[in-house]
Amino acid sequence: IVPESNEPVQVEFNLFSLSRERLPDIENFHSVIRKCRDSNIDEPDAFKFFDNADKVLQQSTIEVLRISDYNTIGLEGSDTCGKGTSWSRLVKESGSSNKGQNSGGSFGIGKSAAFACSDIRTVFYSSLDKKGIQSNFGVAKLVSYEDDVMGWTTGIGYYSENERFVAIQELAEFDLDYEREDSGTDIYVLGMHQSDNFKETFIQSVLLDFLVSLVKGKLIVKVQGETIDNSSLAGYMSRLNPYESEEVKSLLDYYHLLASADPKIIKICLDSDIYGKNYGFKDGECTLYLKEQEGYNRKVLITRSAGMRILELNRISGSIEFTGIMIIEGPKMSETFKAMEVPSHDAWEPGRCRGEQRYYTKVLSDFKKYIKV
Repeated sequence: IVPESNEPVQVEFNLFSLSRERLPDIENFHSVIRKCRDSNIDEPDAFKFFDNADKVLQQSTIEVLRISDYNTIGLEGSDTCGKGTSWSRLVKESGSSNKGQNSGGSFGIGKSAAFACSDIRTVFYSSLDKKGIQSNFGVAKLVSYEDDVMGWTTGIGYYSENERFVAIQELAEFDLDYEREDSGTDIYVLGMHQSDNFKETFIQSVLLDFLVSLVKGKLIVKVQGETIDNSSLAGYMSRLNPYESEEVKSLLDYYHLLASADPKIIKICLDSDIYGKNYGFKDGECTLYLKEQEGYNRKVLITRSAGMRILELNRISGSIEFTGIMIIEGPKMSETFKAMEVPSHDAWEPGRCRGEQRYYTKVLSDFKKYIKV
């Protein structure tokens, strides 16, 4: 997020078709895909995947998903490509996420998720940072294959400025109808896996994962031209069918907790004397919204300051039917729980905090006890 701005972050998802000829170094890359297939003929899953990837690259056009963010600072460090910079953390490093207590990573999208959506496991990162530095860089996460010259490869390929694997100092130009003017990042998922009802599926995922951010006006999302924000959210919620799934029913119940003036909703701000003072947490660093009602899911949805869904805590009560939302937003508490957050942003693991695992295990166990009380 741009530090001096009070404007919400905006994220845009746009699916479009790209002519095969406009894919960088396409013939060489297609050859690599076939080598991955042929070198793994004894591995059924790998062979099936790369056989399909070969078919994808034989088509005259390829589907591409552009994921763009705005009111953000872009990927800093693309000029130095230094380890620990936001550029390196997103593009090259393994097992790391963007640092900072308010960070949601790459728009809250786990780094591996983009590759999982690609039928050719290839993603391009294009960014304009606050200094005006442009960059783009391609990453293909494939499998090891046998090459006549190099022997067995590592399975990871880069499209870069040179053999030192540094960023290309210009913006990617895959989407001819799009031009970036302000700082931020564009992720291009090449060979986007085709699915039925792409728009509806993405909209529902946005509602599920970013409900708190949307309600609080911290986030605006566009999916194929449709805008989801604080003012349009009620309309999208009204289209959902609570009988479609337990997930959708819970989403509607969570929305009711945040957006309704129902007097039966209980709002509890943290009293650090009850939980947290010994960890440096102050009063009000988290807020719990609760409501008892028959048919509720007996779960508490938990989010951090970025407003992104982290997990649902269950097994709280076997007798009381309720639903709840816990929002962690204080600086010290956000920093502490961010340290335990896995790169995919959907769980806390104290074991990530090497040398301090016992401390963080106690923080988390006491937190769960606090919610249950």
